Order: sequence, then structure tokens, then C-alpha cells
Amino acid sequence: MQLSKREFWNNAEAERLPDAWRMTKLNGDHTLTAVCEVWAVESGWDLRLRIDGRGLLMASLCRSGREIVDRAEEWRAKLEKGWEWRAL
Repeated sequence: MQLSKREFWNNAEAERLPDAWRMTKLNGDHTLTAVCEVWAVESGWDLRLRIDGRGLLMASLCRSGREIVDRAEEWRAKLEKGWEWRAL
């Protein structure tokens, strides 16, 4: 399968955009932070879910703004119980 690429892409690497959301949760004596990162890549946008530097938990290549919103909301809904959500 061949993915179409952006018509105008001058970056050699992915570009970090503002996060879709952040959530926090108390875990014993410290606070965990979950982040839905948004990265611009040549073939669309890459959403990445990370929790306190534990590496990449989930990733999804999105091809439209609507898909970014839908996927970010889906992930947020799965984590919502027990986490405090902050809009960015």
C-alpha cells in the first residue's frame, strides 16, 4: 500500500505540534501524566500516546483533522476513569 504524501513538505523529520490533551493521575506519592502528542509527518499527522516516559503506548497515523479529533477523543475516553483531564 502506498500512502499519498503532502504536496508541500520541506521537513526532513516529523514536527511536534501542540498536544491534543494531557491527563494526570495520582499514583502513590507521585503524579502520572498521560499525553496525546500530535506530530506533523510527510503523510499526515501522527498521534502518539505516552504516559510518564514509559515509551510509546499507542500510535495512529491520521489523514485529516477530523480523524485527529476522533482518535484523540477515543483515547481520552479510554483513559478517563481515574484520570483528571485538562484541555490545552
